[in-house]
Amino acid sequence: MRGWAGGNLRGLGWRGPALSSGGITNVTVDQRTPTTARGRRGSWGLAAAILLVALSMRLPVTAVGPVLDEIRADLGIDAGLAGVLTSAPVIVFGIASAFVPWLRRRLSLGSAIGAAMALVVVGTLVRPVGGAAVLLAGTVVVMVGIAIVNVLLPVVVRAGFGGREGWMTGAYVSSLQLGAAAGAGLTVPLAAATGGWPVALAVWAAVGVVGLAAWLPASRSVSAGARRERGTSALTWRTLRRDRVAVALTAFFALQSMVAYIVMGWLPTMLRAEGMAADEAGAMVGVVTVVSIPVSLLVPGWLAGRPHQRLGAWVVVVPWALAYVGLLVEPVGLAWLWSALLGVGFAGFPISLALIGLRTATPADTMQVSTMAQSIGYLVGLPGPLLVGVLADATGSWNLPLVVLLVLLVPLAVAGHLAGSDRLIGATASIPGPDVPVS
Repeated sequence: MRGWAGGNLRGLGWRGPALSSGGITNVTVDQRTPTTARGRRGSWGLAAAILLVALSMRLPVTAVGPVLDEIRADLGIDAGLAGVLTSAPVIVFGIASAFVPWLRRRLSLGSAIGAAMALVVVGTLVRPVGGAAVLLAGTVVVMVGIAIVNVLLPVVVRAGFGGREGWMTGAYVSSLQLGAAAGAGLTVPLAAATGGWPVALAVWAAVGVVGLAAWLPASRSVSAGARRERGTSALTWRTLRRDRVAVALTAFFALQSMVAYIVMGWLPTMLRAEGMAADEAGAMVGVVTVVSIPVSLLVPGWLAGRPHQRLGAWVVVVPWALAYVGLLVEPVGLAWLWSALLGVGFAGFPISLALIGLRTATPADTMQVSTMAQSIGYLVGLPGPLLVGVLADATGSWNLPLVVLLVLLVPLAVAGHLAGSDRLIGATASIPGPDVPVS
């Protein structure tokens, strides 16, 4: 009986020390995608759809900043409302993420992402056509859609690319970052070419339409696979709060998000305070972005192939530590080097997303952990730029804020080390039915 159970459980994807004289403990069924030719073709189609969806997930966020002065002048928006407009993405991401499981119980996985993409397209089209209230309302609609996709894409990757989560996560995060760079870099030229910021903001809806069109055929197979999944997650917020790896993963996501917001928001200001020209200081954000794209593409897949992913914490912490020390010692002369190192550390985002899939046994568990990590993580990261700015104003220097960022690397390293342990979250909580897979 023992040999039969071990062999058959392993045939279903079981891993870990499950058999003892007392029976089966810590059973985890690891669902994997079929490797038939038809399965491979479906995987390629799903991969293309995911990349196109991801491409449209940051364009509406980064497109606003470059034309914010023109928006304020045309709509009579004061600094307070402008601050709300720029901080709305993170606030909505954190709040809306918590409601994704509720939505998922009412819609299939494919339909939920399709509906979210529709919100992104409609909100992008609507927000430039009215006054300040319409702009803010449209922005909220867009961000709700993005928040839903943020939580569910790791679930799709876990379900459709089991065993290849790292590479697929790196690919879609790189696509997401390309979209972010396009929104930041091309909106001003578009505004000049089309006669103003309203058309420049609305035109990005076309990318969302392409993503939605690619997603619709893929969503049918995703939803059909989800219906075949017999097991449901037994992970609740209570059990996740008590799970050391889940808490560590959430902390890692939150801390790397906080640091990323601080860097992207304040790096040019730091460098200008040290005497660098405004255009050169702004270009350093471009260096961060350019370096982060290939790093995000390669590092998660490389880590996923290792017995554990503890090294991921050091891929983030060491470059950031060197960059902060460099900004303290020689901020302007080697600014390009420190910016490149900051870009390497931005691998923390795709690493944390990949870990959500790697540390969970089933796609249902992935959704629960993704919801916890992102809803808490975005809200925890939100006040970081504000607090750092207040600290810099109070001290008249960026030295103390940089020291604080160095200190934050300690809990970030600890959280990343624990999250990278080769241990599934809630290992005994979720035992799906035997007729896998989710595709």
